[in-house]
Amino acid sequence: MVPIKFAKRAVFRFIIGIKADKGKEGNAPVYACITVNKKRSYIAIKQFVDINYWDITKGALKGTREDFKQINKYLQDVRLTMGDIYQQLMLSGKRVTTQSVKDHFFGNVEEAQTLSSLFEYHNETASSTLKWSTLKHYYVT
Repeated sequence: MVPIKFAKRAVFRFIIGIKADKGKEGNAPVYACITVNKKRSYIAIKQFVDINYWDITKGALKGTREDFKQINKYLQDVRLTMGDIYQQLMLSGKRVTTQSVKDHFFGNVEEAQTLSSLFEYHNETASSTLKWSTLKHYYVT
């Protein structure tokens, strides 16, 4: 009997915070910190928030102002998206790295080519240059 090897589960953390040292006039940019197996990567969320209203423990703004609610909702959407990306990578059996999570978040993911898709591409492009008698050998029955 051959022992079954399971993929090692990646340690994934996602934290949203501000970088007060990059702040201007009391506003600081919001960054997302992705950690996978002790390797960190940062993503700029492209939001600026007032440092005085930032809650470090929640990773969100304190208060009930309408603009605070909108920013907090956006940050919550980013959190959920990152969690979904992690789950998709784990369920598909792909390797989870900070770069792969960032690529999925920004939509920079290329689908893997399969042998059958390459044959389909070949048949489409070669149909104008090859004769039918040659091309018929490339079709799968």
